[in-house]
Amino acid sequence: MRAATVGVIASLTLALSSPPSLAQIPNPNPELLKASWVNLNKVVTALESYFADFARYPQSIVELIGTRGRQYIAELPVDPCTGAPFGGLTGYQYIPLGNPAGGYVLRTNWSWTGFGKECYEANNNFNIVYTPSRGLQLTP
Repeated sequence: MRAATVGVIASLTLALSSPPSLAQIPNPNPELLKASWVNLNKVVTALESYFADFARYPQSIVELIGTRGRQYIAELPVDPCTGAPFGGLTGYQYIPLGNPAGGYVLRTNWSWTGFGKECYEANNNFNIVYTPSRGLQLTP
């Protein structure tokens, strides 16, 4: 099971570390968008490692920082596009699906009229959404 999980993590790392069409997007600061993709990749890797150990995803994202003597991520990343802490109204969102969580939604929360506008526009007016069951998607 652990080997299969490592394979899933490797494919997620590849998918999330190379954002689609980043090179073709005219953006005054593409590094913000790239940093956001890297942050989400770190969180996905931590979530999948947690799942490998407990056969479920955490009910709260803070469980990744320390659960039963294990640490899956040193700290939750701040969204570079909004400056918001993880879980804030304008930052990254983690939504566990079920109790116990058998899935999750990890997403950005940008908009063209407010927070994260630069990254929203740089990502062709889409937010980044990842779920284990559906993979990487872009959504308005």
